[in-house]
Amino acid sequence: MTITRDAVPLPSIPLATSCARCRLCCNDWRFNLTTADEFEEALQDLHSKGMNTLILDLRGNRGGLLIQAVRVATRSCNAVN
Repeated sequence: MTITRDAVPLPSIPLATSCARCRLCCNDWRFNLTTADEFEEALQDLHSKGMNTLILDLRGNRGGLLIQAVRVATRSCNAVN
């Protein structure tokens, strides 16, 4: 038997979908090292699909890295403009 140790990726944004009226709905966030990058990817993907409204559902947020939360908030404000 061989046991291999490997990293198991846990996305910080487990759900990013386009709902009714093209909204970005995300829940159960964890602000870790990759959150801002994952958020940017989800935002670009949904913008290309016609998203025009941004809803950030932070209920159930477990906290995490403040700098990532600031980057997501900054990007969210810029997405409105």
